[in-house]
Amino acid sequence: LFFLMIRRPPRSTLFPYTTLFRSNTPDDAGPYITLGMCYATHPDTGVHDVTIHRLCIQGKDELSIFFTPGARHIGAMAERAEELGQKLPISISIGVDPAIEIGSCFEAPTTPLGYDELAVAGALRNEPVELCKCLTVNEMAIANAEYVIEGEVILNVRVQEDQNSHTGYAMPEFPGYTGPASSQCWLIKVKAVTHRENPIMQTCIGPSEEHVSMAGIPTEASIYGMVEKAMPGRLQNVYCGSAGGGKIYQTLFLSSDRGNAAGMGKKQSGNANGGAAVEGVFPAPALCELSEKNRQKDCLSEFLFPAL
Repeated sequence: LFFLMIRRPPRSTLFPYTTLFRSNTPDDAGPYITLGMCYATHPDTGVHDVTIHRLCIQGKDELSIFFTPGARHIGAMAERAEELGQKLPISISIGVDPAIEIGSCFEAPTTPLGYDELAVAGALRNEPVELCKCLTVNEMAIANAEYVIEGEVILNVRVQEDQNSHTGYAMPEFPGYTGPASSQCWLIKVKAVTHRENPIMQTCIGPSEEHVSMAGIPTEASIYGMVEKAMPGRLQNVYCGSAGGGKIYQTLFLSSDRGNAAGMGKKQSGNANGGAAVEGVFPAPALCELSEKNRQKDCLSEFLFPAL
């Protein structure tokens, strides 16, 4: 069914879609794709990764992509591909379900290099995350996406993020300020754009509650898992509020009774001092085992089973 999303022949230019991508503020470096699920494969190990990166349209078939130095897995894949003298195939899926968006926001150490965050999405959905083959590059894309941009990360090329606008800024960051434009963005050469019939463009302008939720839920789960390992049974609740953009400010409820682990991980109605309950407990995702099954019609279904 999801092959109906493919438009043949695919377009090799972004220009028909430029009205869909808009600047958030007058200071933005340019039109941004803010909810693109970037998917790539490590050239040595073959492990996959899905992450949201800021993508600025630089031309009819060019996007800049910003990798936080030393912190992003697809950035490490691009660096390794460059060392090998190879371009890195990449797909950008836009318009997917919330579980995939939340899963893509998990970061190390909860999901280290080699951990496919689609495992988290599959666990949240309790069903496979279906992938399909790209048409023009050797990579997979998320099958239920509204749009898919296919391309290659070009080696030995860095671009100024605001080279077309010269504003000196990039786009609004999650804490609320507008970040500076980077002079070290990598370049993606677009090979094809495919989409569903009557596709819906999805975007997220930060800071917003949507933005905070995508950042905060994975942070809550990560903190819960790390504290539980260090102090089993002590952590009752963790909440990453809007004031800190889902990242900077956290509230942890810890049990003062080391021996009472009953009911840990459940929402509490209050505490002994009359403190209000903190909502939003998201226990760390169970370790998942990834297997590839149901290869039909060039589509890959990734089934995720909790480790027993």
